[in-house]
Amino acid sequence: MGSTSPGSDNITVDLLKAVWHIIGTHVRHLFERCLSTGHHPKPFKEAEVVMIAKPRRRDLTSPRAWRPVSLLSCLGKGLERLIARRLAWAAVHYSILHPQQAGALPKRSATDLVAALIHDIEEAFARKKVVTLVTMDIQGAFDTVMCNRLVLR
Repeated sequence: MGSTSPGSDNITVDLLKAVWHIIGTHVRHLFERCLSTGHHPKPFKEAEVVMIAKPRRRDLTSPRAWRPVSLLSCLGKGLERLIARRLAWAAVHYSILHPQQAGALPKRSATDLVAALIHDIEEAFARKKVVTLVTMDIQGAFDTVMCNRLVLR
């Protein structure tokens, strides 16, 4: 685990590292039980929200000058990381995702997608084809997603 701020439980990564030789087996059993039952403990879901000033913002009286950061339990983040790794493995192993999917998958990155894009463009140019690339970034798009809809998808 990297260096992260603790959640409302005040358990830090450094503390976990210091006592891991004592609690490691118990944490592993807890995680295994969570995985086998599909239970995600409530304390792992509770967040302490702190406001962080955005860099280079002069008017700190504006709400846009701040961003909320949710501090979650380091133990909960460990469980979530384990789940993410297992999901990524299953997605790759069972070919669930499109071959060009790169996000959150092992040994794949945005660089792979850029290389594939460049290859496709060069191939089109070699065939004397016209190439058009349209990109978009919708500011605040995620903020407008209804949470209950996102969970259903």
